[in-house]
Amino acid sequence: MSGYVYRGNKHDVEPVVETAPSLGPDVFDPSKCGQYRGYHQHQKFGQEPCRACKDAKAVKSKAEYAARKIKRLGAAAAVTRADRPTRPAGRPSCGTGAGYAAHIYRGEPSCAPCRAAEATRKRKASRASGAVKSVRIPLDSTCNHCGHHIFEGEAA
Repeated sequence: MSGYVYRGNKHDVEPVVETAPSLGPDVFDPSKCGQYRGYHQHQKFGQEPCRACKDAKAVKSKAEYAARKIKRLGAAAAVTRADRPTRPAGRPSCGTGAGYAAHIYRGEPSCAPCRAAEATRKRKASRASGAVKSVRIPLDSTCNHCGHHIFEGEAA
């Protein structure tokens, strides 16, 4: 005979207790310190990562970043900041617009290369803005529009 099967009621059934799957041992393993895994282990247990674990994470992060950059841009992107020429920290190089601004900010006279760079920057900005240079008209000349002769002391 098929049909209805009694399955009990809520009082007949044992409550089901769901547990999260274990992600590993619940004991801090100090042998992992100084490794990338150690950094995450510190985080898992709510601890401040030690210097060795922070350094290991930084090394791995930089290597992963370089690998992504090479994949995205090609082998030419492998040149790192350490391979580039350096200058003193916080001081723009002389001979640039930033170098000129740094001289002014520090209240010191600007050097010749910085003045030349600033003049070039201003000249380019002026040309880019479409500014018209003023034109000198000789005092004894003729007006281009009406042909009227302009004499010394007479305005157009």
